[in-house]
Amino acid sequence: MTLVLQDDGLLRKMEDVRAAWNTTKLKVHLYKSNTTPTTASVLGDFTECDFAGYAAQDISTWGAAAVAAHVCSMVAAANTFTRSSTGAAQNVYGVFVTNQASTVLYYAERDPNAPRVLTNAGDSETYTARITDQDLST
Repeated sequence: MTLVLQDDGLLRKMEDVRAAWNTTKLKVHLYKSNTTPTTASVLGDFTECDFAGYAAQDISTWGAAAVAAHVCSMVAAANTFTRSSTGAAQNVYGVFVTNQASTVLYYAERDPNAPRVLTNAGDSETYTARITDQDLST
């Protein structure tokens, strides 16, 4: 037998994830290592940024999930990381997302325009988390 997840089930699954992640926040980190994430990536593959004013941030609010063309998606509120003082340039290659304790890697994304160079006070990087899910049996 092949399990087929209907759109309503896919939506319910994503809404359950949304409820969990809006209660127990995920944490987004910027990374400065020239790393391309893979399905085998681990936390140790990413070197976290450390420019002035940097701190990992909670992904605060995931919006309602929606299904279109049998793909379910949801988007979170944007996170902006702003450098607080001018100093040595730091390359930002992407983000990695963890649990609150930063012990479980949920996912990572490399910026397709990486590296983004942050040097001056006020330089910033904004990340908007987006998650999609679909039934691959069809």
